[in-house]
Amino acid sequence: MGHIFVVSLRISCDFKKAMINDKVKDTVNYGEVYEIVKSEMDKRSKLMEHLACRILHRIFTNFSSVDSVFISIIKENPPINSDSDGCGVEIEMSRTENDSLSSSVGLTY
Repeated sequence: MGHIFVVSLRISCDFKKAMINDKVKDTVNYGEVYEIVKSEMDKRSKLMEHLACRILHRIFTNFSSVDSVFISIIKENPPINSDSDGCGVEIEMSRTENDSLSSSVGLTY
């Protein structure tokens, strides 16, 4: 997307099994999440909202245990006539909302 971006995620799912057995297969693999974010950041986008939607959709698609995701994307030093450190979007989406959005607009990332 160009420029410098800070992406933060807060992922909700049932972590109880992983808490007990200490196995990566029973949780969300954050290395894979990082690769999803990196891959989507490398694609051209006009809007941070669209970028966030693609990241959210891929997380829900790749991890069936995820219930909801909060994403924040901040563009540092935006090209606007303002004294600000950054601007961005914050979106929280549940799996149900993602499924509804995906089916209504035909998301196929």
